Amino acid sequence: MNVTLFSKVLAALDGSLTAEAALGFLPSVMEPQPANEVILFTAVESGADEDLTTAKTYLDRTAADLTEWWRRTGMPVPIIHTRAAPAQHGEPNRPPGKRRISNAVVDTAKAAQADLILLSSNGWAGLVAEVVLQLAETAVLLVRADDFHRVAPAKISRILVPLDGSELAEQALPCAAAVASRAGAREATVAHVRLPREGAASKIMRPTWDFRPFPRGEEGAYLTEAARRLEGAGMAVTTALRDGDPGPQVAAEALECGADLIVMASHGRSGNQTRPYGKVADDILHASPAPVLMLHTGE
Repeated sequence: MNVTLFSKVLAALDGSLTAEAALGFLPSVMEPQPANEVILFTAVESGADEDLTTAKTYLDRTAADLTEWWRRTGMPVPIIHTRAAPAQHGEPNRPPGKRRISNAVVDTAKAAQADLILLSSNGWAGLVAEVVLQLAETAVLLVRADDFHRVAPAKISRILVPLDGSELAEQALPCAAAVASRAGAREATVAHVRLPREGAASKIMRPTWDFRPFPRGEEGAYLTEAARRLEGAGMAVTTALRDGDPGPQVAAEALECGADLIVMASHGRSGNQTRPYGKVADDILHASPAPVLMLHTGE
């Protein structure tokens, strides 16, 4: 599986050490090409020159530290840019809300033509992270900041790929293989959650987009075939078949198998325009014990 990973990443920083710790995932998701680009971005709550200068000084210092750290990994150092921009204010003399800061992150990524947004969150309920996920038109890597405290190469030993039977969801397989190759992961799990076919639970748990119709007993064959596609990347692959609500069940599988990263694709057919990544993806992002790389596949 020869898949190009990300070449231009926007890393959203807020000045905290926990946000900076997410930078340790960059070498695992970027191709080792010196022409690659990393944009360190901070949304400033005030447009005052003094505040912008302070933010730029912080970003330049962080860029220098990141460059030095990257050199120690022995991998080609990407081109690192810094960018600070004021978030638009909703009301005069009041700081912008978290949603406007999120808008600044998404707008900057779109203008820069970034193919990945990297950000951290203290727990999945962080409002900035949620809004970025709602608005982003590109892939997002969300890292739980409370699990990481310093910039260090991310240790990714096992990757979990949840599949729903659709070809769009299967687009996560080659990306997972490429990440595994870069990060040195040797194990993977492909998982499928079997939904209730009848009764009240089937209406509550079933997403509004269609799964591939598996007759009972054929889900295992589907997972075995998907596993072969990852075994070709040199990993030991296990399969997991669970029953219930997909989001919580995928999160539970990540905890049980000890996944260091979840790689998944979402086509966002939740029927809810405020949740373009889809209900299942949203549930996983909130409940997952591991960082989540969400690929936005569209239709």
